[in-house]
Amino acid sequence: MTQKQIFVLSFFILLAVISMQLFGIFSFFMNPLLWAVILTMVVYPLYVPLLKALKGRHHLASGLMVLFVFILTAGPMVYFSGTLVKESILFYQVVSRWVTEGQHELLLKGLMESPFGSLWNKIVEKQLL
Repeated sequence: MTQKQIFVLSFFILLAVISMQLFGIFSFFMNPLLWAVILTMVVYPLYVPLLKALKGRHHLASGLMVLFVFILTAGPMVYFSGTLVKESILFYQVVSRWVTEGQHELLLKGLMESPFGSLWNKIVEKQLL
């Protein structure tokens, strides 16, 4: 092997190693970047007529689109979070009533007689061995 061939081979090996390291660094950002590309492709057809309606004012059109996308994504999250909190409070109240009235024993008995109860017993038996 000549010196030039060794240099070319070492260059490509070093390039492959650095590329793998670079991919390892950027792999954490691939998921958000993919979602950004998807949102851009979905929202851009709405941006073009808005830009024409605002007579070419790019900053205002961009700001309105960012606000629109934020409301479109954050709105359902806020709604479902509120619903989850309400349902959690209702669940806590129902379970508290069951415990104070002694109905939790009936629930446990019914649960242990169901297929889940037999599965639970098998899991507990394996852990005790």
